[in-house]
Amino acid sequence: MLFRDLTVTASYRASDTIRYLPLAGYTARTVGGVFEGTNGIRSQDPILRFTRSQQIPLTGWSEVPVSLESFRYLRYRGAAGSYCTVVEIQFYRAGVKLEGTGYGSPGSWANSGSTFDKALDGDVNTYFNGPAPDGNYVGLDTAAIANKIRYLPLPGYTARMVGGVFEGTNGDPVKGPYTPITRLQQLPRMGGPRSP
Repeated sequence: MLFRDLTVTASYRASDTIRYLPLAGYTARTVGGVFEGTNGIRSQDPILRFTRSQQIPLTGWSEVPVSLESFRYLRYRGAAGSYCTVVEIQFYRAGVKLEGTGYGSPGSWANSGSTFDKALDGDVNTYFNGPAPDGNYVGLDTAAIANKIRYLPLPGYTARMVGGVFEGTNGDPVKGPYTPITRLQQLPRMGGPRSP
């Protein structure tokens, strides 16, 4: 029993999540599959294992709460004998779906066209079915399109952007604290959107 006033403040953070959709009729193939991440060479170590699928999922989308940390490369590696059969894989960091360039095991079972990109295309009518029973994976390079800012100055007023700062925060969107990303040091050129 407390003998003084106590204030409790809840803080909420959107969690990281992996969503995946097994192929109907083949959901058992996901058991033993592993979600992994690295900042190194995507086909080599070091790899952090987020989670391993331990039980047969229900038909339909499954969600796994994880910590994706700041890994650039994220992938699903199929269990032994599974052909890495999966309809869709999606990665969410702090509630935001990650985009980027897909990568994975080349080819498909019997050259059927069910290549790794089918697990990242947003189409639930296509799927990845690897070329061999073992060693297949499908992943996402999240840095491929992430490190770019595009802007378009107002014609006749481009000088007003010199000294402007692009900033980012994980804190409050109004109060910050904000960290500078880049400062515009020279007069922007006109013509189309720019990338600093």
